[in-house]
Amino acid sequence: MAKAELGWIDFRIDDARLETREIERFEPGAKTGLRGPYLGETPPGMKPKVFAPGIVSVYGSNENTITFSPDGKEIYFGKEPGINVCKLTEEGWTAPIKTAIPGYEMQISPSTGKMYYTGGGIWEMERTASGWSKPRKLVDMGMFATVAQDETLYTTVFSQGGKIGRYVKADGKYSSYEILGDQINIATFNAHPYISPDKSFLIFDSNKSGHVGYSNLFIAFRKNDGSWSKAIYLGDEINGPGSNNCPSFSPDGKYFFYTSHNDIYWISAEYLKKFKIYTEYK
Repeated sequence: MAKAELGWIDFRIDDARLETREIERFEPGAKTGLRGPYLGETPPGMKPKVFAPGIVSVYGSNENTITFSPDGKEIYFGKEPGINVCKLTEEGWTAPIKTAIPGYEMQISPSTGKMYYTGGGIWEMERTASGWSKPRKLVDMGMFATVAQDETLYTTVFSQGGKIGRYVKADGKYSSYEILGDQINIATFNAHPYISPDKSFLIFDSNKSGHVGYSNLFIAFRKNDGSWSKAIYLGDEINGPGSNNCPSFSPDGKYFFYTSHNDIYWISAEYLKKFKIYTEYK
């Protein structure tokens, strides 16, 4: 127990040491004058960089999980203890402002436009002409959910001690779950699964030892027979000291986002292609 507590302290120290030093540049909801996709940020290449320092990633706060409306005109991100949003208007982007969404760790499906968030289980909201619909609870046991095109839901199932599982929708409901196998659940705690819309790959974080960070990101590919390849460590370029978790993508799939050192990072999704060659995909 003492060793685990010391490890927790060490990773928190690493996160604080490596966090961006950019302070908040705008008042909540203010007009920023910034234009263009992704808050006018220059897209990354094959090396990760902090996303929107001084706007989204800010010194002294914990930013986690980021997701985008399918048209890219709204950016939602976790900022403890809630969910913030930036909106692209005719006058440019607004600075982040806290929403009234009663949860955290949200994802918007690029296929359906629905939002899924954590809050004592997994909840769903649909987009309406006047905003988000009233939340509807989908499952009691879950944290951080992403949904494939066929609406199969992948999440962390706490009742199984930190295992990644999936719920298949039947008759409009998610009634039972299946825990994924040892290729995915590789350690004592595995969480925050991102399933690609076509279910061809799964990215998640795990506390599997032997790597540089306290929690690290892994990828697994679906093989032709429907089984999963062995999970592959996503490299030290992404997995630095401290915690590395909460994977997500831009709506067009071009950019990969994740949380590290209390900030949001992004990198070209091309970086991930090299890991497929290590699998028994054929």
